[in-house]
Amino acid sequence: MQEETQAAADPVPYIGRFKTTAASAQGAAQALAAAFQKDGFTVIVVTYDGRLAPAACAPCRPEGLRELLAQTMLVEMDQLREGKVIVVIDAQPVFHEGKAYHPIKPDVVDALIAEMQEAWADDDLSGIYVQE
Repeated sequence: MQEETQAAADPVPYIGRFKTTAASAQGAAQALAAAFQKDGFTVIVVTYDGRLAPAACAPCRPEGLRELLAQTMLVEMDQLREGKVIVVIDAQPVFHEGKAYHPIKPDVVDALIAEMQEAWADDDLSGIYVQE
């Protein structure tokens, strides 16, 4: 009974949110995406300009995520690779003179996560990781 309650409480897909400080290394989201790709996952990297992503990862802007994710999920399902897609959102702020500038705003990150949870509430989408 307790296992069932715990399973129901765990979000699907898994969500990992990592906070960035002025001391954090730049490129943490890119390193995370590269590691998942190396482990055999299909990785979509969301960046503010839709360009910066490790090799073999699919980059996109926040507004292009819905379409790219739907296309990617169809391809993965056709190849019987359900549960092998990970989305990495690179919302790491830039620190300048003690202030943080967010290339992807926190409310946009929240909206993207909510949309993915609603659209992919089964096990097809393995995880969402955010460097913010």
